[in-house]
Amino acid sequence: MDTLEKLTSNYPSFGNMLLRETIGKFVSGIFLGLGYFWAIWDKDNQAWHDKIAGTVVVRRR
Repeated sequence: MDTLEKLTSNYPSFGNMLLRETIGKFVSGIFLGLGYFWAIWDKDNQAWHDKIAGTVVVRRR
């Protein structure tokens, strides 16, 4: 996912956010937190819960 695509995408739906915050974060944490650290090595800086829900965290300046 390139930078322009991240900045022009829509906000996630309620269902996607519910999936990310419940099941996604459970899966990220269940394997000794590896799913959270995955963002360090991922080219799009996505943790497992982001990948499951198809979301990306974008920081604005």
